[in-house]
Amino acid sequence: MVLGAVVFRERLHAATFVWIALALAGLVLATGLTGADLTADGFYLTGILFTLAAAFLYALVTIIAKGLSGINAPQLTLVQCLCGTLLLAGVTPLAPQDLTSSQWGWLALIGMVHTGGVYMLLYGALPKLTTPLIAVLLFLYPASAVIVDAVAYGHILGPRQFAGLAFIIVASLGVTLKWGMRPALAAPAP
Repeated sequence: MVLGAVVFRERLHAATFVWIALALAGLVLATGLTGADLTADGFYLTGILFTLAAAFLYALVTIIAKGLSGINAPQLTLVQCLCGTLLLAGVTPLAPQDLTSSQWGWLALIGMVHTGGVYMLLYGALPKLTTPLIAVLLFLYPASAVIVDAVAYGHILGPRQFAGLAFIIVASLGVTLKWGMRPALAAPAP
């Protein structure tokens, strides 16, 4: 959010930081993590570092996509998918013949609907949204994953997880509806 404000010269409000902090707290609660669940072994710390690196890279991709002009959403999605395919081709644990036709069908469906369709919608919307709104809306993605996990796999959500989901929704509304933010004053007419 701060990087986007610097790059696009968007004004940040103190209330925006409060809403983002609330969304982050909501994400922690929604995932069901507590202090008792955390262990500081090497694998856990490596996972945290990879997660932080991925979040930083995702923020950079979002800033780049928001600032690009002259390329439309389907083209940007195609470029991203081709780059991802080339970068991941060398590290896949299976050869193409190791997958059944049914598995290839599912991979194609996920690739076309999720990666293709959703990214085209996302990249089409990014230039029209403010950076703080993009930041808080990105918390809805993991929140929806928690809900889908509960519905699809029958996991029971606890009170803390429901509170976390509520925090994310309230934070999204706070940024979207500009709760606690003063409107910009119009310049006097000459």
